[in-house]
Amino acid sequence: YQRRVRGDLSIKVFIKNETPEIVLNSAEIVVNSASFIGQETQSATITHLAEEEKVVFRFSSPLKIGSGVLNLKYSGILNDQMAGYYRSTYKIDGEQRIMGVTQFEAVDARKAFPCWDEPEYRAVFAITLVVPPSKIAVSNMPPISEKLISDDGTREVIFGDSPSMSTYLVAWVIGEFEYLEEIT
Repeated sequence: YQRRVRGDLSIKVFIKNETPEIVLNSAEIVVNSASFIGQETQSATITHLAEEEKVVFRFSSPLKIGSGVLNLKYSGILNDQMAGYYRSTYKIDGEQRIMGVTQFEAVDARKAFPCWDEPEYRAVFAITLVVPPSKIAVSNMPPISEKLISDDGTREVIFGDSPSMSTYLVAWVIGEFEYLEEIT
């Protein structure tokens, strides 16, 4: 289990007023690239404001009114602080194991992915996880697709879209689990 994590994030937005920047909450994360696809495609300059737990994406020309998608590539850590996306340990037959767990209430989703991380904001979340061999991934919604992406058994698991909800309700866990499943 690696302590560093990385992600690709696409946020569908509607720009109500022309703006030269988009600001998201972000903590313990480094956004490596950002672009906006709308009426035109623009790359952004990225400014991390660590003390404010924000990241600013500034565009060379203002984003126009209308729909678009903010695409980000980022990296972060699998911390041990029981907040954000963190590692938890357990034992099987005396051997210590690690699993990745989330705890986002009330404003710790920003430690796992850049977002508008305030309880009053809502969005639909489409979670895709890359899962190591012998691990199981669980999220808010049932998986809709799973495919092998590496000869070592690493899989990509795509979960169904969530209902509209706050970031603090988003959850996923990756670990060794036994489970019962029943479909009614």
